[in-house]
Amino acid sequence: MHPTLRQALLMFRPKNERAYRLRGNEENLAYWRKAMGVFVVLFATFSLMDFLLVSERMGLFFLLRFGLVIPAMLVTILLTYTKSFPRYADWVLSADFFLGGATIALMIAYAPVETVYVGGLFLVLFSGFFLLRIHFWNSTLVAVLIVAFQVVSYTLVNGFTTVAFSMLMFLLAAVVIGLIGSYFLETVHRQEYQKERRIAKDRDHLAERVSKQLQELHHAQTSTIVALAELVESRDPTTGRHIAKVARCAKDIATALPEKAFEKSAIPRKTFIRVIEHASALHDIGKVGIPDQILNKPGPLTKAEFEVVKTHVHIGHKTLEAVRRKYPNNHFINMGTDIALYHHERHDGKGYPEGLEKQEIPLSARIMALVDVYDALTSERPYKRAYSHELAVEIICENSPGHFDPLVLAAFRRCEKDWREDEVGDEDILV
Repeated sequence: MHPTLRQALLMFRPKNERAYRLRGNEENLAYWRKAMGVFVVLFATFSLMDFLLVSERMGLFFLLRFGLVIPAMLVTILLTYTKSFPRYADWVLSADFFLGGATIALMIAYAPVETVYVGGLFLVLFSGFFLLRIHFWNSTLVAVLIVAFQVVSYTLVNGFTTVAFSMLMFLLAAVVIGLIGSYFLETVHRQEYQKERRIAKDRDHLAERVSKQLQELHHAQTSTIVALAELVESRDPTTGRHIAKVARCAKDIATALPEKAFEKSAIPRKTFIRVIEHASALHDIGKVGIPDQILNKPGPLTKAEFEVVKTHVHIGHKTLEAVRRKYPNNHFINMGTDIALYHHERHDGKGYPEGLEKQEIPLSARIMALVDVYDALTSERPYKRAYSHELAVEIICENSPGHFDPLVLAAFRRCEKDWREDEVGDEDILV
């Protein structure tokens, strides 16, 4: 259907039409409860007039009002509290509209001399067009059906007289006026809806562009920092694959951890796994401040030299902490700072620099503690040859009591079979 014709007929494309009606119906729930309550009171009040106007028909009119119309409206009020009501609200309210109009039409047929009922029918018609807030085509269809029902019922009871014809003309005039007003009112509502959709679409598009640019900026920042970490590692020619290796291992262990391990984590599990893959690169960034003669010493370190090496956690932490103060909500920097400071802590509290134990140590650092040991064992160093994967796993598991978090160690056992030196290559960790 051509868009212009669809617009003239007050119709969107099927999917948009459903969304438009559903949103409008959801917004009108509270209004319909109030409106139906008012209509119930009005219909009950008008029953008092029946005693004065047509007492001989009170039985029939009482049944119509209290047996049909008022119960239907009360049921509608209850239905507005159901979850699915917005989907079929138009048809329920259309049924109430017709029921209210049809009962007034029957009253006119059986009490034709009481013009107050004609006024009541006019009121019902205008209520359907403007007060019930049902859509244009629903209100139009029901109004035509009510007028047709009124003409047929009146003719069957009283015959088609001049009064019936005059009444029909007045009712048709009311319907035409209602149609015109309802049409333009519906047009305004649809135009506002389209405008809101365009604004929302533009807002979402802008948000998407901003998000993409932020992601690119974050990627650039992360790449730069990791590149600096790689530059630090490059001071030792035997550790060229170190960063890529620990990134994969840290990610695999985090993925293998049970859900309960993340209960105290400040970020969701999926985010944690993604961030630790990158943040693990920062664990030894503080080694930039360790002299080459100590860092690359071919033999065992003296006690004094080891104390110097231990300062790399403070150097790395101090460097990253300055960045964290500027970007306190950056998960990458936050986790990298924790890893840099605490990845040599032990589960039993015998690690350094602060002697933290168990849950006092951030989860990321507990993971990195094991990964760092595994990497040290399986990598060649100036003072040792590289151990095989199997031997490294054996050493870790046999000497682990007190060193590693049991949950992290269990996760390591679940994923270590997939680790082989020939499988952990120089992969791009900034995917």
